Amino acid sequence: VASPLLQLRHADGELSLTPDHVLQAGGIFVAARCVSVGTKLGESEVSHIAAVHGEVVNPLTASGKILTHGGALASTYPEWIAEYMLSSALVPLPLSLSNLISYLLPETTQAYYDAAVEPLIAHAHPKRLKAALPAYLVPAAFLLSDLALSAGFVAFSVASPATQLARAIVQAVVGCGEVVNLKH
Repeated sequence: VASPLLQLRHADGELSLTPDHVLQAGGIFVAARCVSVGTKLGESEVSHIAAVHGEVVNPLTASGKILTHGGALASTYPEWIAEYMLSSALVPLPLSLSNLISYLLPETTQAYYDAAVEPLIAHAHPKRLKAALPAYLVPAAFLLSDLALSAGFVAFSVASPATQLARAIVQAVVGCGEVVNLKH
């Protein structure tokens, strides 16, 4: 599915991201739609901006940040949550189960996000919940969300075909080993 993207061209490369995706521009984190020609991305100035359509790739990182090709620093979070996530000292960072899982099992986490989390967010966007909650409840909501995401990850991992295949191989090897041991 193609989504609207902004293509930011600068001397050190090119970056395509959704308009609400956050990146460091001019030394501060802002939504991509706030970037203009002449804005600095790292050491390089933006020379051209174009509206394009393309596939959205949303990498997950333990820190919530990613250094892009060309040296631009971007957040892995969209605008509605980036400020909270990047400034959080307690919940969910650095104590997030989701981030720990992302750090330990990055490929499976990305598959889980793409298959289960992204479609859920598309239908029931959490920004509505964040806007409705009093500020003092936001950390608790993120903690509960983190626990729910982690539990979902475990269920996804257990049910995924690769995990089932690995389990079958282990059972076959263990089963063969038990048969061999019984013959001796």
